[in-house]
Amino acid sequence: MAAKTKVLIHIGMEKTGTTSIQMWADKNFVTLIEQGFAYLKSPRPFVAGCRKLAAFFQSEKDEYFYHHKIKTEDDRAKHFDGLIKSILDEVE
Repeated sequence: MAAKTKVLIHIGMEKTGTTSIQMWADKNFVTLIEQGFAYLKSPRPFVAGCRKLAAFFQSEKDEYFYHHKIKTEDDRAKHFDGLIKSILDEVE
């Protein structure tokens, strides 16, 4: 039987330590890889990319959508095109 892969995803609301966790992991990228962790490159740069990933799962429009001029479902599809695929390509 193949070994199971454990996945840890922290997409936190503001003030839950998300940025601190991301900065620590980014600074320790090489050590994490050496210890057998897979640290995704896709949603980088770490702050902007992770915010984009969090926005992808949002149902409510907020300042992110306003800032990126996402007004329609077509705008949304174009903006997030390829995001999930790029992550799945790394994981698989």
